[in-house]
Amino acid sequence: EIKVGDSLIEKIQEGLESNDYLVIILSNESVRSEWVKRELNSALMREIKEKEIVVLPCRLHDCSIPTFLREKKYADFINSYEDGFTDLLLAILPESKEVAIRSRDFRVIQYLMSKRYI
Repeated sequence: EIKVGDSLIEKIQEGLESNDYLVIILSNESVRSEWVKRELNSALMREIKEKEIVVLPCRLHDCSIPTFLREKKYADFINSYEDGFTDLLLAILPESKEVAIRSRDFRVIQYLMSKRYI
């Protein structure tokens, strides 16, 4: 939550540090954005330091992938939104694999995510 007078940079940094993951949307616009580059660099440094997966790339457009993300598997939303979303869900909630495989119903996926993050 950002209030009038708050430092945007501090709030963004707090958000990056307090969350388990940074989902990076790869689109024609985001790969050119200086803010996105800064957030990505910060999250990649955290990933190196903590030796855990932090950055989860999601490809929305057929765009140039930043160099440091090229070795990562990304959730592909280009060909199928449902498949991309399922891949992203499984990265965040690996325990949901059986349910996700059996049911492509987004209500089930929403339920799984709500139980994890409440």
